[in-house]
Amino acid sequence: MKAALHSCRPYIPLDATTSLHRYAFWIIAAQLAAGTCFYTYEEGWVWQDALYFCTVALLTVGYGDLAPSTDLSKMFTIVYILLGLSLIATCFGILFARLQDKMESASHAQNFLSALLAMLLCIGSGTALVMTTEGWSLLDSIYWSVVTSSSTGFGDLTIENSTTRLLATPYMLISVGCFAASLGRLGSIIMDIETDRAVRAFVARGVFHDMLQEMDGDGSGSIDMCEFLRYMLIKLGKVKDSDIQMIQDMFDKLDTDRSGTLDVHDIRAEQARLEGTPLPKLVPAKSASITQDSPSFWRWASGVSSLMQDLKKPLMS
Repeated sequence: MKAALHSCRPYIPLDATTSLHRYAFWIIAAQLAAGTCFYTYEEGWVWQDALYFCTVALLTVGYGDLAPSTDLSKMFTIVYILLGLSLIATCFGILFARLQDKMESASHAQNFLSALLAMLLCIGSGTALVMTTEGWSLLDSIYWSVVTSSSTGFGDLTIENSTTRLLATPYMLISVGCFAASLGRLGSIIMDIETDRAVRAFVARGVFHDMLQEMDGDGSGSIDMCEFLRYMLIKLGKVKDSDIQMIQDMFDKLDTDRSGTLDVHDIRAEQARLEGTPLPKLVPAKSASITQDSPSFWRWASGVSSLMQDLKKPLMS
């Protein structure tokens, strides 16, 4: 068995990430660096002001305290903003989604408190920044922080100190994304609570005859774990029917002998087909097979186990 496995091609794990996921930080850094260099040369701004303007434009805060003055700068700004609203916004979303996943907790109350705390930290740090460097009042400082973190950017309060602009640049890059992610998280918590309520109501209500017929995908007259799991995942919006069908088609394609199980012989047969080479004789061992019908649940467990955990969480919380 070990020799048969070693003779197969090297295992390459599934990687669903894209180039944007891998290089999101560097794409944002390159965008800011290119804009800073351009405005420093074209507008004659110091690099701190150029970087500050690029950040304000990229995050759609739009204070209006700095603006391009030449036709070339205006044309560059058009492209810069359009690119920022598409590619760079996606990169920011990826980075803060990673942070949000790390902060995720099993408790709705903990998720709510962590999101609220993140928003308060954004507002508090911005307030302390402009109170210290600009000498604004507490109310004006809180007002500026909320307007900035929410990317509203009225522009009625403008920063005059170059040191403040330099410090406000990393603040905006962090606070705008964190503030938006926290607001989105609060909204998702409300949706999760409603989903939990629907699941509990479903469990309490039980399964009716009409629902059994809807679950019975193969028309056998009985529902196994596989069919029940598929029905619940789709109804709860955890997965699309097309995703499950794609996994089924993949299994059927690999099951070359149509035995309802996957073993080393099936995998080697598929590899031989792809490589256009004759299939060497191989007697598969029972311990290497993934059964489809005994029990049928394991047909899905290897492919959608993580989705099962998502289904269980609402019932356990």
